[in-house]
Amino acid sequence: MEFKFGLEVEVPLVRKKKRFIFVDFLNTSFNELSIIIKKIPKFKSDYKYLRIGDLKIKEKRIYIEGYERFYPNGSFRTCLIKGLEIRTTPHLKIEDVLKELRESYFILKKHLLKLSFFPTWISFNPFKKHFEPSLNKYEKKMRKESPESLTANLANLTFGPDFNFSIKSLDDKKLIDIAMKLTYYSPFIVPFSFSSPFFNKKLWRGYSYRTYKRTGLRPSCLVFLNDSRNMIKSFPSLTQISRIEAEKGRIEFKAFDTCGSLKMYQTLFILLKGLILDDSLKKRSLVPNYKAHKISALYGFKNELIKKEALKILSSVMNYLDNKEKDFIYFLKEIVLSNNLPVLKLIDDFKKSRSIIKTLLNNENISL
Repeated sequence: MEFKFGLEVEVPLVRKKKRFIFVDFLNTSFNELSIIIKKIPKFKSDYKYLRIGDLKIKEKRIYIEGYERFYPNGSFRTCLIKGLEIRTTPHLKIEDVLKELRESYFILKKHLLKLSFFPTWISFNPFKKHFEPSLNKYEKKMRKESPESLTANLANLTFGPDFNFSIKSLDDKKLIDIAMKLTYYSPFIVPFSFSSPFFNKKLWRGYSYRTYKRTGLRPSCLVFLNDSRNMIKSFPSLTQISRIEAEKGRIEFKAFDTCGSLKMYQTLFILLKGLILDDSLKKRSLVPNYKAHKISALYGFKNELIKKEALKILSSVMNYLDNKEKDFIYFLKEIVLSNNLPVLKLIDDFKKSRSIIKTLLNNENISL
């Protein structure tokens, strides 16, 4: 099975005005972030692989992520921002994906700092409980077009990566089977990425408010089909019509929180690759198990079921990886056995500073 790998990483921001604030749709405009995006280079060769969209917001590898607003006549009005997103082009090697991500991150960070913006590491807006804009008739109609459109307001509070696997040699039946497998096993692997321990300006009672709130309403996994006739109706969606040729045969895993290091992105790529190659794990699910995800979000690997299933997965995928890749799985096994989740760094920093903003400034989006 030949893979092409790609990664999309959402970047939450802190900015300094009179004081430090967490960037969101109320305190920072689309135009303010556009100043930064205009300075980012454009690569014409990307257009074959990266979708631009009708509004041309996604012209570059780095673009503004947010909730698009429209006038009653359907013309674009503005974008209520969430943050920024970095996406890579497809690569045959995971290492090359991370190299491109690193290069884009350096470029972005340079321009951010000049305007007193700082990239940080968090997966749910720690200061906003809700995002519920008042919609006009056109917008209400548009938001009913898909399950994901209906829950787009929730997405404007969350941050997370999309791990992309392009496998064009497989037919839609096999791709859907893989997506259903990843959807089923999702609650047992997501704790490795947890990074949203805050909610409503306070330390939350669990490890990932993003997972607790999001999963079940939003997909754990999406597959972009070769043939639109193979679409499956579900809420949230499991299948998606490919919008450009390069999307055909692509699987996107969307359930992980934002990671705080390139090493963790590499590790999770290898884990997902092993799960895709695996032929021994037989459980499947059309939609995410929201109850299991909530347990996972609250307790991580302290919960015996989550721990047991995670160890089973790690043991299974070892059979499909080379020796170098197995070292990354050993690293994950240590995390399971100790429940030493990366999110504990955020929690410990907060307990020392008693400030979410200081914690965010102390934890960068991608540790290089």
